[in-house]
Amino acid sequence: MRNQRTICLAILIIAAFTLTSNAVIRNVPSQYPTIQAGINAAINGDTVLVADGIYTGTGNKNLDFLGKAIVVKSSGGAENCVIDCQNSGRGFYFHLNETNSSILEGIKITNGLVNDFGGGIYLNTSSPTIKDCIIKNNSTNDPGPSDAGGGIACFNANPYVISTDINENTSPQGAAIYCSGANPIFTNCEVKLNTTSAQSVIRMDYNSNITFTDCVISNNTCPAYGVIGIYSGSALLTNCTVSYNTCTNHAITGGTTTSKNSIFSHNTSNVGVVDCNYYAPNISYSDFFGNTGSNFFGSLVPAGLGTISTTNLNGDPCDQYHNIFLDPQFYSTTGDSAFYLTANSPCIDAGDPASPLDPDSTIADMGAYYFDQTPVLYIIPEFLDFELVEVGEAEFASVYIINPGIDNINIDNLLNYLSVFTFDSTIIGAVVPAEDSLELEITFTPDSSTAYIDTLFIISGEIILTLPLSGGGLGAYIALSDDTLDFGVWEPNTPYPARNFSFSNQGNDDLLVMNITALNPSFLVTASPWYILNPGESSNPVTVTFHPLTEGFNQGYINLPANAYNTANDTAYIYISGMWEFTPAPVQGLTIDITGPDAVLNWLPVDTSIYGNPIETDAYLIYYSELPYNPDSLFFFHGLSFDTTYIHQYAAQFSENMFYFVEAYLGEVGMLNDAIASGQILNREEVCRMIRNNTKY
Repeated sequence: MRNQRTICLAILIIAAFTLTSNAVIRNVPSQYPTIQAGINAAINGDTVLVADGIYTGTGNKNLDFLGKAIVVKSSGGAENCVIDCQNSGRGFYFHLNETNSSILEGIKITNGLVNDFGGGIYLNTSSPTIKDCIIKNNSTNDPGPSDAGGGIACFNANPYVISTDINENTSPQGAAIYCSGANPIFTNCEVKLNTTSAQSVIRMDYNSNITFTDCVISNNTCPAYGVIGIYSGSALLTNCTVSYNTCTNHAITGGTTTSKNSIFSHNTSNVGVVDCNYYAPNISYSDFFGNTGSNFFGSLVPAGLGTISTTNLNGDPCDQYHNIFLDPQFYSTTGDSAFYLTANSPCIDAGDPASPLDPDSTIADMGAYYFDQTPVLYIIPEFLDFELVEVGEAEFASVYIINPGIDNINIDNLLNYLSVFTFDSTIIGAVVPAEDSLELEITFTPDSSTAYIDTLFIISGEIILTLPLSGGGLGAYIALSDDTLDFGVWEPNTPYPARNFSFSNQGNDDLLVMNITALNPSFLVTASPWYILNPGESSNPVTVTFHPLTEGFNQGYINLPANAYNTANDTAYIYISGMWEFTPAPVQGLTIDITGPDAVLNWLPVDTSIYGNPIETDAYLIYYSELPYNPDSLFFFHGLSFDTTYIHQYAAQFSENMFYFVEAYLGEVGMLNDAIASGQILNREEVCRMIRNNTKY
């Protein structure tokens, strides 16, 4: 990515061109078969929009703006829109006083070949804007003095060249750029791998003054007169990187060079970098390192230039012009990251403090690419997927918070939403050291067989990192068709009641259920010894029969041992209940004698059966009522008799409307005696309830 120091300049240049209200976009090739045809049709303010593709032949080379203030641009960028001159002719010829309102943007020009000037672009008395272009592998092949500028040739021209690569061009002189009476401005450009067979990769003649800002000039080769050959004029370099160039028989640049905030490193010359034999250079706040020969040579080297005499604001040794002589510590010298500075580079904040601040609001760095000191953190890996983890089990994974900067960074907070993802909270307040990392362990403990998606927010001041988290719980989940089975009331000599239930696996792992049993032997379970259910599968109905062994209320649980994560102690339960109804048998032949003050009751003994079962009566229950009799009258318990006679003292003289009900009883009588002793007055319904809940069986 290009250095952004000069983007404002580019915007200002483009803003200088104002479209007219009638501006038209002219599409090539959908409307016009060639680029020149689109230009011919355009008027000031129009845009000739060139679709992606490779353009060759007549009408697509030797292109002429015809002096028009128009934009010729690609739709998809220079890598995708190519003018291939096929070694015959050049890409563009500007010669009719075009100004910076004539804009060439986003086009690659390659394989240009001419016998005079400008194998890629030739500018004569014109000053257009060239932006985001690639000028590559173009050449001039006449060895004479009228052959120069393999990439760009400028005669009496003052173009703005912005974010453009001028690479791998050749020419006997000025392989990349040739200037004659010109004042071009290059901003945010690359001049790389150009080769001249005679003189200079960048050549200035006839009082040409060239300006480079935020540019890289590297890996160029020439035999003589400097990589930047200043024959007449000057070169101004600000925040440039001039590295790995080779000039076998001369210096890298001439004495009329002004350099500030730039890097000159690893250049090869048999004499040195800056030739000061004819002019004194103005070099300050720059870095010279690893160059062969002298950094400065000749009779006009300014006093003190290149001699260590003080330290700069970083505390590094420097000369009186604040030039340093230290390894710039590039991240790389090839590829997209070539010539970027590493965090320990002495070129950081070593530029002129009076220069505009870098975009990170720090003192200007040296070189084409500033080191962004804005606090930055990033995470490796960029997301965590725990995949499937058994429900209830914990899985651990680590991420690393990376701090590539030169200052320590504190972790202020960590936040996420789901409780299944946890982290070591002691990391809050921890420090990520400069150029180091901090390990953060995250734990995933799923509580169900579902998919989980979460985000961990790592907060440090205004920095908020987001770490996507995901994972799934693996386990079987048993779902019961019923959690309660009520068998109602069973009466003897009737069929034993039965109920069915089933279960299913609503998890995402196989469900195993074995040895289904009822804890109360009055309930019989008819089931397979084991069940294996795939996810989503249901069991066949399981039958439970109520076969009471004791009278009264029966209850218990059915146990379903299972490997399901939603069970307590690895067992699912169904509550079961049923009643063996006990109704005491009414006596026969009840007589009541009320001739005296007492009511004397006599009846026949019950010794045959109750519901067909032979019995031996334990006692008789006597109830009474003083209400006018009806079958639904409420009878109150009066007492027990172990014989077939009962005397209700003084009852005859108290009431003429006394009614009695006597029934046989099998069971414990102690609790009834206790009730009598406590003075409770119980009606028959309450007594029956006590009998049911306190049977002796």
